[in-house]
Amino acid sequence: MLTRRDLLRGLGWLGAGCATRAAGLPTGGDRDAVTVELTANGAAGGPQNVQFGVPLPPGWLDAADRVLRPPRRAQLSRFARVCPHHHRGALALRPDHRLVDRKFWTPRNQAYGLLGVVHGWELTGDPSYARRARDYGDALAAHQAQPPDGQPPDGSWRQDWAVYDPSESRLPGATSAWMTAILGAALFHYWFVFRDDRVPMMITAVCDFLDRKAFRDDGRPYYVVDCFGNDSVLEAPGVDSAGPGSTEPGTERHSLELAYLFAMGVYFCATDAALRARLRRRFDALYARALTLDLNRPPRAYNWAFHASSQLLYFMLR
Repeated sequence: MLTRRDLLRGLGWLGAGCATRAAGLPTGGDRDAVTVELTANGAAGGPQNVQFGVPLPPGWLDAADRVLRPPRRAQLSRFARVCPHHHRGALALRPDHRLVDRKFWTPRNQAYGLLGVVHGWELTGDPSYARRARDYGDALAAHQAQPPDGQPPDGSWRQDWAVYDPSESRLPGATSAWMTAILGAALFHYWFVFRDDRVPMMITAVCDFLDRKAFRDDGRPYYVVDCFGNDSVLEAPGVDSAGPGSTEPGTERHSLELAYLFAMGVYFCATDAALRARLRRRFDALYARALTLDLNRPPRAYNWAFHASSQLLYFMLR
C-alpha cells in the first residue's frame, strides 16, 4: 500500500515547496511525465529549486490525494490535474495556491520532461512512453536544426532570455551552458535506452557551439551565452566573482557537469579529429578546474555538480 512516507520519498519532496510543470512539448493524459520543481526558502532567504521528472502511473493522483495532508494535497492535486494538458510553458503553483503560466522554455525544463518519459518506459514498458520520448527527440532535433526564432542554426537550443528571466538578461537569442549540460545528460540516457542515431550529432553540434561561444579567454563559463553577439553575461545577478578580493567561484561551479557534457562530445565525435581534439582540450580544462572547487559552497552546488555528471567515468574510461 502506498503510504504518505513512500510518496514523499519517491517525489523527493523536501518537506516544503511548490510545483512546476516544465513543458515545451505536446503532452497528454495522466500517464505522461511531469516535471516537479520544489521551492523552499534557502539560508540566504531566496528560493532554492530542485527539479526532476516523475512519470504518472494510473491511480497516482488519487493515491496522492489520499495520503497527502492539506494544503499540500490541494497544491499537488490542482497541479497534476492541470499540467498534463499544458503545452507551451511552465505552470508554476505558488505557495499561495495561485497558478501562474510563465510561458518559457529552457533546456533544463526539457531535460527533466525527457527523463520523465524515458523513466516511465523503463519502469512500465508502456509504448506510450516510448512514443513521447521520440517526440522529445524530434522536437530537440528540429529546434537545433532550425531554431524557432527563424535565424540560422548555430548548434545551440537557444531561447529569448527576456521571456525566461529579464532580470538576468534581455538577449533575444541566448542559452545556458550549464542548463545544456543537464539536457545533454538526459539525452545520453535517452540515447542509451532508445539508440536514436540523431543524439550523437546533436551532442557534437552543441559542444562545438559551446566551445566557441560559452567561455571567456581564461576558460570561465558565461552564465548566459549570447548566441548572436558578444554580450554574454558572466554571472547571475548578485554574484560578483570578478570583483577585487572576491573568492566567489560563480558560474564555474558548474565545471563538473560541463566537463561531463564535453566528455560526451568527445565520445560521440568519431569522424572529425580536429573537433574531437578541441572538445578534449575543453574537457581537460573543465575537469581540472572542477577538482579545485569546494562543491559544498553553497550546499546546493553539490547537487549541481553531480546530478548531471553521474556517468562521467563511463566516458573517461573510453
